[in-house]
Amino acid sequence: MARRTLMVLVSMLAALTFAVCAPGCGNGPPTDQQLVSVTIANERFFLEPAIDLPTRVQGLSGRAEIARDGGMIFVFPRASRQGFVMRDCLVPIDILFVADNGVIDSMHAMQIDPRQEGESAGDYEHRLRRYMSDGRVRIAIELAGGTIDRLNLKPSDRVSIDGLDDLKARAR
Repeated sequence: MARRTLMVLVSMLAALTFAVCAPGCGNGPPTDQQLVSVTIANERFFLEPAIDLPTRVQGLSGRAEIARDGGMIFVFPRASRQGFVMRDCLVPIDILFVADNGVIDSMHAMQIDPRQEGESAGDYEHRLRRYMSDGRVRIAIELAGGTIDRLNLKPSDRVSIDGLDDLKARAR
């Protein structure tokens, strides 16, 4: 019962966050100066930072496309086992969970999981597949679907994140 209540509260927070931060409402993607430069398999990416709860909950939901060199970097205040869902996502997303030393802990090719007609927010939230990190991490990186395969990534590969210490200090 407590789990169901928690799931309903999370979905209500997600709905509120989406209403406040929906794309096109003035809270769009950051400017180039706000993007975080990340190098993965010798390829440079320019990622939107998600360092607070509303931005992390919103994530890339509602985006019709993700640039080949774009995506989002999620930085959490503390290392813990992280889990992500594809709530209201319109395109496939690859996720990398990264340890503080820059090593990929685990990764997933996440698939679109649309809300069914007539499905309540709570039911939708409850049935969404959770994509979990293997270990305790503070960093998750979301990229366009297919990037893991295109770059032939595997756990234990390294990621270089410009300004990581600053991002960690600002995470809340």
